[in-house]
Amino acid sequence: MNIAIVLNPSFEYPVVTSDVSGSPSYWPVGSGAVLIRSGSNGYGGILAADGNQLLVLPNGATIQQFIAFSPGALYTLSFYAACGSSGSASIGVYIGDRGVLTISAAPTMAMTYYSVSFVADVSSQTLSFGSNCGSYCRNVAFIDLVSVTQGRFYYVLYVWFMSCYINCHLCRCT
Repeated sequence: MNIAIVLNPSFEYPVVTSDVSGSPSYWPVGSGAVLIRSGSNGYGGILAADGNQLLVLPNGATIQQFIAFSPGALYTLSFYAACGSSGSASIGVYIGDRGVLTISAAPTMAMTYYSVSFVADVSSQTLSFGSNCGSYCRNVAFIDLVSVTQGRFYYVLYVWFMSCYINCHLCRCT
């Protein structure tokens, strides 16, 4: 059983003294991201949910981290997100190629807690975030304090068993 750990969950590395384009440490795949200090004047003074830095995803930007999820295990992904003062941007969250959450209108300039549970499969080896608000859009999304916790495997088996049991009895299976 793999232990899924998000490295650099609050985007504190590398340490920046001003807004810097590029992927943060341990998030090696992606493009267009900007690492900013909490309270950055360049982004309306938004405050990080945790630590001294947070991530900005302008329109079309993505980041990705490789994570060792165990197929069949239940996980809960949680994070804080907000949109910039110029309007909302859609935030997409992916485990592998599977979209697990889309936030269409995160609150403006107020970091808000989000979480989603999912069962990992064999293709679940990455965690990705992306921002999109359409052509010629200047809206941005903010992300901070990303974490993954693993649920109990027997819970997944119990849900599966109960689903099978209920479906069988509703259909009057023999």
